[in-house]
Parts: sequence; C-alpha cells; structure tokens
Amino acid sequence: EKGKRPSLDLKDVTRGSADSDLLRAAKGVGVDEDDDSDPYSRRVPLTIAASDLISGLASGMSIRFFPIFFFDNLNMSPIAVQLLYLISPLVIVWLSKRAQRLSQKWGRCQTTVFFKWLGITNMFLMLLAYHAGLPTWAVVAFYLFRTTTMNCCSALTKSQLYDCVKKSERGKFTVLESVNMFSWSGSAAAGGILVDKIGITNNFIVTGTLQFVATMPLLFLFGLPSEAAQKEMRATETRGSRASSTRKRDDDDDLQKPLLSP
Repeated sequence: EKGKRPSLDLKDVTRGSADSDLLRAAKGVGVDEDDDSDPYSRRVPLTIAASDLISGLASGMSIRFFPIFFFDNLNMSPIAVQLLYLISPLVIVWLSKRAQRLSQKWGRCQTTVFFKWLGITNMFLMLLAYHAGLPTWAVVAFYLFRTTTMNCCSALTKSQLYDCVKKSERGKFTVLESVNMFSWSGSAAAGGILVDKIGITNNFIVTGTLQFVATMPLLFLFGLPSEAAQKEMRATETRGSRASSTRKRDDDDDLQKPLLSP
C-alpha cells in the first residue's frame, strides 16, 4: 500500500539463522548448549572415554618394553630400531586417511574396532612368529602392522566424542585425556613388575588381552543411528525449534500492531 513502510519479514530473517544452525548441525555441532535431552550427549563420550582409558593403560604396560624386546630378544641394532620408529608414524598417517574413508561407509566406531582387532591380531602373530623362530624381519613386520593399525583411528574416536559433547564440557574430557597420558607411567610400572614375574613376551600377551577388552565398550555404540542419521535428527530438531521461535515472534508482533490504522 502506498505510503506504508514495507515490513520486515521475520521469516526471511530467521531463515538465515536457521540455515546457519543447520550447517552447524550437519557438522555435528550441538545447537542448544542447555539442552540435556540429546541421548548421545552422555552415552557416547563416556563410552569412548572408558575405552580409551583401558586401552591407554594396556598400551603403557608394553610400549616402554618394545625397544628392550628388539635389542635383547631380536638382537636388532639401535639404528634399525630407530628406523622402525621413524617408519611407524608415516604408515599411521597413511592408514588414518584410509580409515577415515572407510568410516563413511561402516561408521566411526565400527571402523575403529575393526582396525584395533587387526592390531591385536598382529600382536599375537608377532609373538607366535618370535616363538616359532621366524626371521627377524617377519617379527618386525607384524609389530609394524600392530602399531599402525592400533593407532590409526584415534582421530575417529576423538571426533565422535567431541561431536556429542557440549562445548562447555569439552574441557572435562580434555583433562581426562591428559590423565590418560599421565597414567602411562603407572601402567609402565605395572608392566615392569609383570616383566620381572612372567617375562616380556607374556607381558605383551596381557597387553593384547586388555586392549581387546578395551574395544568391548565400543560395541555398545554399534546400535546407535549412523552418522548421517544423527545429523538429520539434529537438523530436524533445529528446524522445529526455529519454527517455534518464528511463530512466537510473529504473535508478539501482531499484539504490538495498532488496532486501527491511520
């Protein structure tokens, strides 16, 4: 109508905000920091944290004793051992990219369990190869496969953990991760006691067994909706909350309009 200022459509304004929140939801970022109704905000991070804690304790029992095993049991030179520790991170980086692609089809927890079980299997194959008197390169190859497959999925579990944790609570899990790293010293001491009591190879058997136990909590996450389904659920909740907010604002504007126009 002539002479009347065009009114600002609140639907257009809120649509941009809703699209922004949908983008955040598609990236796995929670929208409402005060919403405790998300069933994944507690179950997923606590389960992953428990798995990481057990796995870290198990790894600390043996990781300090692998060089001793290479020197004393396999008679490897210091240069050969350092080359092995140089190659391992490079293979881990390569496998991490493969694991990330595979997780898009299988899921992050499924991919993590698969690679960890491969690593545990290679741990026992390494011990079998050593006791069977196979060449040193065969034992070292199993160790390399074990180390790389066990450590290539840390980014997957960490991303899933932070996707389901509110920003205000992420510091708690960061502290828990620091405690996990600090606990390696205590588990290394326990590993030293086991080495004295039952031998270094039996200590590796205990480590492999505990690492297998550490994957059990992740099995409970297999029944959760897929990553794509969780993103769609978050997006749907965002649309509903934004639509409700828009209707409320429209009602408030209608109440503020004069009954009679001049």
